[in-house]
Amino acid sequence: MPLSTRGFVMTNSVLPQSASESVPMETQHMHDLRKRLGPWLKPKILVGGTFVLLLCFMGVFSPWISPHDPNAQNLLNTLQPPGWWAGENFLGTDHVGRDILSRIFFGARISLIIAITVVLISGVVGVALGAISGFSRVISILAFRNWSRWFGPFRHCFSQSRSLPSLDKV
Repeated sequence: MPLSTRGFVMTNSVLPQSASESVPMETQHMHDLRKRLGPWLKPKILVGGTFVLLLCFMGVFSPWISPHDPNAQNLLNTLQPPGWWAGENFLGTDHVGRDILSRIFFGARISLIIAITVVLISGVVGVALGAISGFSRVISILAFRNWSRWFGPFRHCFSQSRSLPSLDKV
């Protein structure tokens, strides 16, 4: 099939065979690589992926990269402003003198542990429910058909819990 100059949808003009054979292999390889990686090189994906990787890095290496103990209190240094590069505490201290940067690092660790636990538990529950519904149609019909009857009354609790922070303004 001859190569098209603009694509087969827009025009019928084709490159001569000698021109298509003279395309270097490196150019074709780079074109294929760009074509495969194109959907992943969007700015939103790169920024979000960088943020997630940074969060994972902070969570995994928090004992080694945090400058202070996150729970050590120093009542003489309460509510210190950020020291940036010159001070002892890069992001300052809280109301009991704990280093904020160290607490962010260790908070990332706790968030990472919770996220991994939630993914593992939901994966196990999902595989179990899928196996039950795949092997036993009767059990899946009886159980999953009545799912909305069992948990229907609770849906109002979940929808109201999202609006609780706005109630203090009333």
